[in-house]
Amino acid sequence: MSNPPSGRLAEFIGLAREACVDALTESADDEPVEELADAIVYGVLAVLGGTWVYVPKTDAIDRQARDRAICRDYDGTPEGRIRLSRRWNLSETHVYRILAKGRKASPP
Repeated sequence: MSNPPSGRLAEFIGLAREACVDALTESADDEPVEELADAIVYGVLAVLGGTWVYVPKTDAIDRQARDRAICRDYDGTPEGRIRLSRRWNLSETHVYRILAKGRKASPP
């Protein structure tokens, strides 16, 4: 199964998260939300300013999470594939492909 984001995307997510944690940790409880947002954006810009960063849509990350959930919840039966295909609104063939890809990525 696919791993969480890696490379530059993982670095960007980590830096953005770190900037958020720093801004929220340093803020007073009564600090307006707009000021917190400014501090977060400034923190990200301070780290990434001047670099080109591609920020993908969340679709790929959502699909990876869905695929991990399908692999995790599969009980090994044909009925399980049917149940998962209905739960995730996917064809049984697509669920089978996801499971095969997951098995290939993490052999026993």
